[in-house]
Amino acid sequence: MQALTKKMEKSIEGYFRTPGDLKDYLSFMAKFYHYSPSNISLIQSQFEGAKAVGSFSFWKEKGFAVKKGEKGIQILVPNRTIAKFKDKEGTWKTVTKANEEEKKQIESKSVEVKPGRLYFAVGHVFDASQTNVKAEDLPRIFPNRWLEGSVKDYKSLYRGMEAVAEKNGVKIIEPKAELGVAKGVSYTLTKEVALNPRNSELQNVKTLLHELAHAKLHTAETHMNYTAPEKEFQAEMTAYAVSSYFGIDTSEYSLGYLANWTQGKEMKDKTKLLKEVHETSIEFIETIENTLEKEKEQINEKEVESMANKNEKQDEKNILLVEFMSLSNTTQELVSVAELREQEDKNRAFEPVEGAEKLSDKEFIDAFNEANQEKYAALNQDEINRPTMLVQWSENENFKGSQLIPFGEANEKMAEVITNIEKAKEEARERDEYVPYDKTRYHIAIPKEVDRDFGRMELVSMDRLDMGDGDYKTPYEQVLNEKRYLSDEVKQALRDEVMNYRNNKEIPMEKAKENTLEKSKETPNHLVTIEILANGMQDEELARIHMMDAVTKDINYLSVWNQDKTDRDDLYVSLMEKNGKRENVYLDNILKPDLYEKVQSSIFDGRGNLSFVVYEKDANMSLDEIVKDERYGLLVDKAEAQKDYSFNEKEVELYKEMKTEGYAPIASLDQQIQPLKEKEPTTLDKDLSRKFEAYRRSQYEETPDDIDSIVTRVKAEERYYTTKYVSIDNELVSQEHVVKLENQVDEKLGKEGITVNQSTTSKEIDVDKKFQPLNGKQTNGKEKEKEPDPITSGNIDQSKATKKSSRKKETMEMER
Repeated sequence: MQALTKKMEKSIEGYFRTPGDLKDYLSFMAKFYHYSPSNISLIQSQFEGAKAVGSFSFWKEKGFAVKKGEKGIQILVPNRTIAKFKDKEGTWKTVTKANEEEKKQIESKSVEVKPGRLYFAVGHVFDASQTNVKAEDLPRIFPNRWLEGSVKDYKSLYRGMEAVAEKNGVKIIEPKAELGVAKGVSYTLTKEVALNPRNSELQNVKTLLHELAHAKLHTAETHMNYTAPEKEFQAEMTAYAVSSYFGIDTSEYSLGYLANWTQGKEMKDKTKLLKEVHETSIEFIETIENTLEKEKEQINEKEVESMANKNEKQDEKNILLVEFMSLSNTTQELVSVAELREQEDKNRAFEPVEGAEKLSDKEFIDAFNEANQEKYAALNQDEINRPTMLVQWSENENFKGSQLIPFGEANEKMAEVITNIEKAKEEARERDEYVPYDKTRYHIAIPKEVDRDFGRMELVSMDRLDMGDGDYKTPYEQVLNEKRYLSDEVKQALRDEVMNYRNNKEIPMEKAKENTLEKSKETPNHLVTIEILANGMQDEELARIHMMDAVTKDINYLSVWNQDKTDRDDLYVSLMEKNGKRENVYLDNILKPDLYEKVQSSIFDGRGNLSFVVYEKDANMSLDEIVKDERYGLLVDKAEAQKDYSFNEKEVELYKEMKTEGYAPIASLDQQIQPLKEKEPTTLDKDLSRKFEAYRRSQYEETPDDIDSIVTRVKAEERYYTTKYVSIDNELVSQEHVVKLENQVDEKLGKEGITVNQSTTSKEIDVDKKFQPLNGKQTNGKEKEKEPDPITSGNIDQSKATKKSSRKKETMEMER
């Protein structure tokens, strides 16, 4: 500021010539308001005339580049080392390496902890003139803080001005009289200032600074030393300079105000006037800054903590380092950013990254990939939130090594290249010429969100794709044919990505995985594939239709069966119907001829281990209806497999929706969702409760040396369990409901002081077996032998003629 004052004194007369010259002078103090005084000094000393500065990443983020060869302006950047603690062995370790038990000890302060040390590192910024930014871009990059009279951080700034008033013994009061159009007033004799309550925030800042300058410079003792124009000149210049320093532009008002007071007026000692303005401005700025600094201490602490967290994050192993080996082979290692930086610096296998220490983590990874694209790729799994193609190399000019492209976009672009090459080859063939195909090697990064079990990113390495050789029309087709082993979740993620791109919907994985009932009202993109099994014709299950439900994300499959080995058309599946029964339907009723013939050929001609995607256009029946029916079937299966199965909230909501669409009721599910307050105890409920209570009381009263008490307990036990399991087997009540009744009885007896140790019960009950009476007699005579399942046993007794005429297999009921 002193250098500016000297420069200013040399051209004092020039600053008084026009309002524009005056504005240029005063605006100098506002250039670097967002940097600390120390850094402002550093910037000015290294790069005289700097106008607008930003870091390398700042300019890159704004879409501009630092010119080659430009040297950065050094500034100080605060950092904090990671805190350490002493473990039970007496070894100091960083808190980021603490296990769960040690973390609890750190939180409870039961171990010794050393906080991280605050230190300053050298950072670099570049002036706008060192970049390719144009002058017209600067207002967009460094937007004004103003918006229709509002001021950012107005309350904090106002408190800073209150501190200025307090320091100078000035009180800010309500106006003593109506101010009318006046924006403020200074009561010189009483050292008080007041603002017009009609002022906007912008007007208040400018006016309060103006009135405080009056109070500071033009006191009861000194105000007679200045003319009115001189006083107004000093007050308004101070207000403008301080406002400008804090990034608030009042030039439109202030310069007009100054012109009005100074035009044609004689000012005696202009140097003295400016010197006093300069000194007052510095005092006001420092006082306001000190106030702001105190208010921002907490914010600064959070920022430093954030930096510490950043250091901790550098220790997280979230970078998948991929080394490209021969053909499609790769080695993969999860490393942290810190480890990658260290390896890059020491490992001669890596190409060096110039200026790595000056780059942010993201900039460093980008630079690393650029330098090592032929051998390595570093993928940040936190930034890949959709299936993404990693191009290893390509002969096609549209694709570069280490290029990352969303898989949907890459699929469409490569499909276009393939189409163009095939067209060119066709035209060249007519001229007896040859057009080569473009060889490309790529990999697919599957986001960690797809991995429900471990939350890790997966890299799918593909064989070389020869674009235009006629084998594949798209990379997606190659994946489905060559990577059968991929999980249904991965296939669904790839399908969603391809479909979303085609529909111009870029949906991140987290959003695509949201399951809402609203989605079920639209036609979802289910993933339906047919897998040809490799077990040969000796088995009756020859293929499977895999279905990933886009609404629930449940994975179901339907077996494709064949009973008559001599009949290639004897391929059928058992579809769930809305009535809760399964109906056997021939495969050619489900698939259209083109796909059906491919599946048929793959099964009977020994081409196993193939997989086909079934699109809506390939089906004679609605895939959505088939998937929805199987969704219902899954609920039926759960209810049947476990009588006391407790359905979750999502399943209950889906079931309610299905009932409105005509699906048959499921007794146990209905019982679960029926509100208890609406459900009156049935006669059966009362009978079960009464018998269970008698059984519990007999248990409580039973003693080992009293044979009568034992007989009483045995009879009560037999009566209760016979009633219970007959009721459950006949679907009169669910296992879950019976458990509730038992709990109610136990609660009632508990209030009477009657409790029974369950381990003393004479029988361990297997809920999967029917109760056998203790007297050795069967309740229903000889138990009927269970009929074999026609699908699993393979004994389907139905004539060929019947199958051909109806094109349906026999119907099997499912109990509900």
